[in-house]
Amino acid sequence: MAVAKRQRNGRKREKGQSVIELTASIIMFVIMMGLVFSISAYLYVQHAMVSAAREGARNASLNTEIGDEDTTQEGVDAVEAYVVEAVQSMTGLDMENENVTVTPPDAGEAVGERMVTVQINYNMENPLPIAGFLQAFGASGEGLDAFPITAVATMRYEE
Repeated sequence: MAVAKRQRNGRKREKGQSVIELTASIIMFVIMMGLVFSISAYLYVQHAMVSAAREGARNASLNTEIGDEDTTQEGVDAVEAYVVEAVQSMTGLDMENENVTVTPPDAGEAVGERMVTVQINYNMENPLPIAGFLQAFGASGEGLDAFPITAVATMRYEE
């Protein structure tokens, strides 16, 4: 009879333990899925930025306004607007022209050697409030609010 009481007491403890293990497992699963979602969103936006920078460099290399000293700024503005529109159409993010830098070719370089560079610098907000979640539990969460994204493309200026 003493053996039966021990088994009953042991079973009661196991019931409470299984609830705690299930709760911990669900919390870990939700955190892991959130991290997978955040990383996937970051990789998608990074790929879109690289594609937009390449398209912008291609556009800039064919833009005849950039090669002329009198119209260089107009050509640069047109390429910046083109890149911003490309990013917005691919990702839906609101981006400003200040995030795009177009470096026109140097007039001192030889024809055929001149290069055009397009650079995008953007801080993508984390789609999930991971930093706020961690701060609620006393962790810093610093650096998880936004992800820096940089994309650079260089092409030879076609003359």
